[in-house]
Parts: sequence; structure tokens; C-alpha cells
Amino acid sequence: YITSIAVDPERPRTVFASLGGYTRRWLPAGATGDVNYNIGEGHLYRSTDAGKHWTDVTGNLPDVPATWVELRGGQLLVGTDVGAFASGMRGKTSDKPQFAPLEDVPAVPITSIQLQPGSKKRAVLATYGRGIWTYDFDSLVAPPQPPVDPDEPPARVGVAYQSYNFEAGPQGWTSVVSEDPQGVPIQWTYGSPGMGADGSTDNAGRAWSVAGEAGYVDKQDSVLLSPPIDTTQAGPAVIQFGMLLDTEAGFDEVTVQYRKATDTTGDWKSLGSYSGQFPEYPKWSIVGLPFDSPGGELQFRFRFLTDEICSFQPNPICAGGGGWEGVRVDNVKVGKPR
Repeated sequence: YITSIAVDPERPRTVFASLGGYTRRWLPAGATGDVNYNIGEGHLYRSTDAGKHWTDVTGNLPDVPATWVELRGGQLLVGTDVGAFASGMRGKTSDKPQFAPLEDVPAVPITSIQLQPGSKKRAVLATYGRGIWTYDFDSLVAPPQPPVDPDEPPARVGVAYQSYNFEAGPQGWTSVVSEDPQGVPIQWTYGSPGMGADGSTDNAGRAWSVAGEAGYVDKQDSVLLSPPIDTTQAGPAVIQFGMLLDTEAGFDEVTVQYRKATDTTGDWKSLGSYSGQFPEYPKWSIVGLPFDSPGGELQFRFRFLTDEICSFQPNPICAGGGGWEGVRVDNVKVGKPR
């Protein structure tokens, strides 16, 4: 049975439904006396056509009844019989969202989840038998960091198919409007500063950026698109780039994606998403992302999405209140791995 429904305020035809069992509360499917052998699966479903068709987006939620679903921008908050869980910040558009439990909230049945009026930083949760709890996101969300395997050297380009240092011009890269816009289409800008040879900022250099008061704002969707890059043959490949990253950790993310250049309506494949700061900040960081190239011409994009509360402008309800710089990208290479 359906335990709750949440409608996406940005796309009213997108609806989420949480599912419990199909008999009495506390009696799980398959219990003694249950002779129904056609037991379905899934605890969270999404419809993008106002309920006509549904997709299972349970992801890695525990296999127990779900009792509540709430939208927090692009994030899904789900109550279950064993506690409350939150997806990543792009959970509502993911086919397989990944969830983590809300720390310090007891692992008991959740009866409802509501955001505090006027703030998306605090959720209020009602539980069965343990009272009312609050959860503050800004104090408990850790900034995502690039995955690091101490036994593996970082991915780097050996033989480059194409390199872009942006010193002589944009080199075919452009700022475009996303095909599925999720915010204000603020443009990436080409110009100074760029990345210096030692990782410091070169004020005479050139790069692409979404930064500063006009470039980094609330609820934005900014896409930097590469020209078609010929990867010649299928097999292991790497995209390598320099990035200066200073955003609201856990909320305002830049994602690196690719697809075949001829597949103009296909899905983009994500290689990595980052927010907060890299350890090298205020210097630039070199990031290498390995992938299996399908061969032929590919296009890459850097997509920067921000939430609705904090960005560059100081805001009294945000921790710190000093504003963040944004994202800058330079020295992009695509090629065979070293």
C-alpha cells in the first residue's frame, strides 16, 4: 500500500510514492499465513508522467517498508521502519539513487518527515515511540572528495587525443543551456585567471569559470560543453583537467560527464561529482578520471548545479556566511592512460 506521495514542485508531472507492505502494519510480506507468492519488490517509485507509468528508484534503501518521502531540492528524504535516509543531491533524477542514514536519528519507524518552514537546512522527523527529532544538514553533511586508492597511482593521460590550455582562445568549448534544465542557465565565462605551472592561480592565464557574485548564484544550472573529440578506438581512456574548486560542500556540485557526439539526445554518463574544496585549495588540483571509451567522437561537459539557499552571496542562515568562490577549469586533456 502507498504510505506517502511527494510531488516535485519544479516538475508537477514528476511524483514519488513510498510503499509499505500489502497487509496489516508490522506484518511483512511472506509472514506465516501469507499465501501470496506473487510478492512485488521496491519501496520507492517515481513517475514522470503524472502517475501513468512508474519506475522503481529504491536504490540501496533497506528492504523494509518505506513510510514517507520528502523532496529537499534535488535530494530525496525517505522514512522507513528502520530509520530515515537521505539520497545524494541529485537523487530525484537518478534511476538508482544512493542513500545514507541520517546520523543520530534513532533506527525506529519514521511516521513523517517535514522541512522546517523557510529553511531547507533542517528536517523535522516524527518517530514511532521515540518522539520528535530534528536533523541539521549544514552541520552533518561531509564534503565529497575524489576517491583515492593508496595502492593505485592517480589516473593521468599518457598519449593525448586532444589537449586544451585555453591560452589562445576557447578552443571550441562553449557554455550551453542544459537539455534538462534544473535551474537558472548561468553561463560559464572564458577569461582570466588560469592555472599556473605550479598549481597557483595565474592572473594572466585563461580558463573557464562559474565564479564570483554574477557567476555563482542560487539555483543555477551551468553547462560547459567540449567540441567533439576523436578517441579513435574503443578502450581505456582518461580525461584530465585542472580545477579550482570552492563551493558549498555537499550541496553545490560540479559533475564531469560524457557521451558519443552523435548521440545528441542520449543520456550523459557521469565520471565524477565534486563539491567543497580539494585538499590543495587555494591552489588548483589536477584531476584524472578513467573511463572505457566506446571509440569515435565523444563530447564532455562540466555541469555545475547549485541548491536554493547558499551560494556566493553571504546569507545569515548559512554556516560561515563569507561566500564561496565557485569553479574554474583549465588544462583539459583526453587520451590514453599513462
